[in-house]
Amino acid sequence: MRISKAQISKARANLEAAPVKEAAESVRAAILQMRPELMAALIEKNWSFVELRDWLAAQGIEVSLVALQRYLVGVRAAKKAAAGQDAWAAPAKKAASAPAPPALPALMSGQGETQDTSVRPIPPPPRPVPPMPKPQVSGEQGTRAPDPSVPRASSFPVRRDRENI
Repeated sequence: MRISKAQISKARANLEAAPVKEAAESVRAAILQMRPELMAALIEKNWSFVELRDWLAAQGIEVSLVALQRYLVGVRAAKKAAAGQDAWAAPAKKAASAPAPPALPALMSGQGETQDTSVRPIPPPPRPVPPMPKPQVSGEQGTRAPDPSVPRASSFPVRRDRENI
């Protein structure tokens, strides 16, 4: 089939006049682009993940609850940090009832060689090395090596056609 120059020029003109297609983002990319705002909604507005998922669905962004939680990892730690708590600290009830660790007298009183403001934990003593097992003695006298002409007993089965190799 032959194509005329007029058809080619018409196709070129139509191609240049064609509208630009809007690039569609994936759900994950959309959530990650809005991550700071979504995290702020969870923390400042005290929304739950279910409420946030429903709000996103109303906006036309369908996302599962598990995927939303996975995309917004770290919200719980950020909520605790915003509340003034350490994200990794124990809850207040348990921390108040726990006994305080023993103080290090030299560092606390300032009588040490250097006054160190950061308290470093003392490493535990090294674990003792277990003793080596004693070698097993074979034979009647215990000092001789086993006789190489006597085959050793083995639990490994040997095929009959391979016995005389």
